[in-house]
Amino acid sequence: MDVSRATDRRAADGHPTRRHAFTLIELLVVVSIIALLVSVLLPSMKEAREQAKRVSCQANLRQINSALFAYLTDYDRLPVYYSKNDEGCICGWCTWSYGGWLGRNRLWDDVGGGCFRIPANQRPLTVYMTKRGVSPARLSGGTLQELSDQPVFKCPSDRKSVQYLYIDPDAGTEEMFSSYDDVGTSYHMNFYWWPQTSRRYGPDWDGDGVVEPTLGQCPSELVESCPTGQRINWPCRFRQGRDIWRYYELHSPSRFVTLVEEPVDFALTGGTQEMGFHRTFSKHNIAFLDGHVAYLMMDTREMSGPDWTVVHEEMEAPGW
Repeated sequence: MDVSRATDRRAADGHPTRRHAFTLIELLVVVSIIALLVSVLLPSMKEAREQAKRVSCQANLRQINSALFAYLTDYDRLPVYYSKNDEGCICGWCTWSYGGWLGRNRLWDDVGGGCFRIPANQRPLTVYMTKRGVSPARLSGGTLQELSDQPVFKCPSDRKSVQYLYIDPDAGTEEMFSSYDDVGTSYHMNFYWWPQTSRRYGPDWDGDGVVEPTLGQCPSELVESCPTGQRINWPCRFRQGRDIWRYYELHSPSRFVTLVEEPVDFALTGGTQEMGFHRTFSKHNIAFLDGHVAYLMMDTREMSGPDWTVVHEEMEAPGW
């Protein structure tokens, strides 16, 4: 083989050929075109990724919602845990006590005497889902009490908990918690039926013309007593809350909210509007009593309204 011919290409006149190179202008044109394409395509790629996360979040809500309905059917009560203090008295309940895990935010140890930092083995729906084999947890390590790996309760777009900022705005820490790491779940339970159970008149829940007993007429077995002498009718209120849910199952389940993403709960509590998990202002994933989940724009400055039904319209009379 002639090595010189293989390595040294020459023109017909015997002189070496020169390879054509890009000019600076051509290079700048190519770079500009690439930059333009990136600027056009990048937002679309981000939107596609966020849409995939939103769909995954909706799938989580549907699974939790289904378990909630099954629990309500099996036990005929809402999966709500309310804590007791060292004196044995009820000290509080919260919208995340239904399911999830303990969370990492130790600031909750000092809020309400620790009433709102609830381990997984005390959250009814978590225990129920695990026992039923619809486990929200990968049980390969840790215990149910401390286990943090419960992906069904975590929205992929849950980046920062507004609840955490509300509880301790002057924490002085650079670490930011997601709602999942803050309180153990990205999804909060609708509790806006709760104020209805404290009004001073009895409703006709089942529409038979008979007014049900008021809280002052609660059966003795549904009134909690504690060593300090307090008598608390919370069990009676939870039973009335269950009746509210049952009422809506028969009437307008597609309008009654069961579970919401955390920014909704925070916004409704403060009467504000918040950025949603999915980077859209005041738009959130919401689960309903008929089982459907929707990504909706909603005005969270009010707790009720024609497109946001969380209270019984007949109960909006003065006096409660």
